[in-house]
Amino acid sequence: MFALFSAAALAAAQIAPVPQVTPPPVAGQGLGFVTGRTLFDRCTEDSPVSVSYCFAYIAAVYDSVRAYEIWLNIREFCPVTVLAQSDLRDVFIDYARKRPADLRGQGATIVLASFKLRYPCSVPLTQDVPQVEIRPPEQQK
Repeated sequence: MFALFSAAALAAAQIAPVPQVTPPPVAGQGLGFVTGRTLFDRCTEDSPVSVSYCFAYIAAVYDSVRAYEIWLNIREFCPVTVLAQSDLRDVFIDYARKRPADLRGQGATIVLASFKLRYPCSVPLTQDVPQVEIRPPEQQK
């Protein structure tokens, strides 16, 4: 299970731990608005509404985690310096296809697990979090 921002974990570690990437299953309703299955379905549909929903959701997870990383001076995942939103979507879809049982979990947790697995960190937690440029879909051509 992810210990995203545990003070004890931050104090004990100098390097970001290797994540346990299997999110907990959803035990009924109430763990969030979107399950991994719902997000995966939206991200693999062809409709413009679903594509926009997918990009917006994944970008929001990315931005939220980055904000907490800066605020708490930690690293959850360490991507290359230039990413497109489609790269982030592809990382999530690839993870979901390889681990369909995980899709029972909260959508945001699975997105973060996919980022942590694809972009592991090997730098001390106290180093500055680099700024990563994210290009919106319309600028990716």
